[in-house]
Amino acid sequence: MNRFFGMIFSTAAVFGFSNIQLTAQTATATFEISAKMQGGCQLMGACAFYTLSPNGTITYTLPGSFGGEPKQKTGVLSTQDYIALIQPLTADRLQSLESSVFTGVCPSYNDGADYIFEITRDGQKTQLKTCGNALTDDPQIDTLISFFGLFTVS
Repeated sequence: MNRFFGMIFSTAAVFGFSNIQLTAQTATATFEISAKMQGGCQLMGACAFYTLSPNGTITYTLPGSFGGEPKQKTGVLSTQDYIALIQPLTADRLQSLESSVFTGVCPSYNDGADYIFEITRDGQKTQLKTCGNALTDDPQIDTLISFFGLFTVS
């Protein structure tokens, strides 16, 4: 389990379906992170996604199944947790993760979920896919995936 327990949650209904991407600034790099699910959820049109904003706010959106009303939740990472999450994501590390190759069986093959992350660091975009890159047991990727479970909406 991850150590990012300092999150504050609020709930809001959302009437539009947009994937807003915001910029996050640290002392050394500018970050933008968006994440989305794919797999079994696609059949119902209900694959969740979230964005990480400059102030550590995560905006999580769950589209309405079969065209229903989307729902949204937000949470805020503490500054310490936010820095602990993004600081290890150096340009070299992101390049290494992006060039890695996943060789297992994708969870979506059995109606499970795969995840796609787009991380922009200092203007350089990196796309990481759990069913394309070797991301197993990476602590930052595990934390990014865990946000989908923390933000389940009813």
